[in-house]
Amino acid sequence: VTGYVPDKLYSWRYLTKLSIDRNFSLILANTSLENAAWGRNSQLSELVCEDGIYHDNDEELYRDLKSKGLSASGDDKNFTFLYLHGSHTPIVLGEDCTPVKNATVESQTTGAFKIVFEYLEQLKKLGVYDNSTIVITADHGYAISDTDDYFKVANSGITACMFVKPRGAKNEKLLTSSKEISITNLVPSIVQDAGLKTDFNYGKSVFDIKEDEHVRRTLYQSVYSSDRRLCLNEYEIYGNAKDLSNWKFVQRLESDYSWY
Repeated sequence: VTGYVPDKLYSWRYLTKLSIDRNFSLILANTSLENAAWGRNSQLSELVCEDGIYHDNDEELYRDLKSKGLSASGDDKNFTFLYLHGSHTPIVLGEDCTPVKNATVESQTTGAFKIVFEYLEQLKKLGVYDNSTIVITADHGYAISDTDDYFKVANSGITACMFVKPRGAKNEKLLTSSKEISITNLVPSIVQDAGLKTDFNYGKSVFDIKEDEHVRRTLYQSVYSSDRRLCLNEYEIYGNAKDLSNWKFVQRLESDYSWY
């Protein structure tokens, strides 16, 4: 005997089969396993309603707005909530609100504002713009991280702007303000400006907060733990939110829910 020539194909087939045989029970178990947390992320039922489930699609919204337009009922107490995908990922839209391959945050943001401008113009054509309370805002500013505490990764505070047009306001010029407001001031602003009568105290509206008034606000940062459970870091802000020194960590709220 002067040497050996291995049968590579047979060896590969043998080792592959051996590996599958030894791991089959584990593969089968993982395939059939259903974790209770998965049910929270799965569609376990179907909502039956006249207009179907709403999925944000800025392109489709703009197309329908241009083709179908807006209509107004005779009632002067109408409430419309319009949710835009806006500057959020995935970045897919161009400035004309149509899909493009080389879309950027800037082009998609411009496209989102194109929808807003078209909507406002149609409100004016219907003659309901002047008598309308209009609020345009974001649900949050730029989220730097979903895994780290905000103080570890940020150099400045996270902010989002809010645009409010009271009813009856003259369309003359844009006024800017540095009032310390948050989303909690949105509902009371609408209730107050619409002249709604209610016994429930919704808190201060943006119109009631003074320019130099310091207001304590709360921000919840959604983060996930090492085992991918949803947690919330609670921060209190007192002063200009852009200045991180005005932030204070309050507590970490942990849940048993899986990361969404």
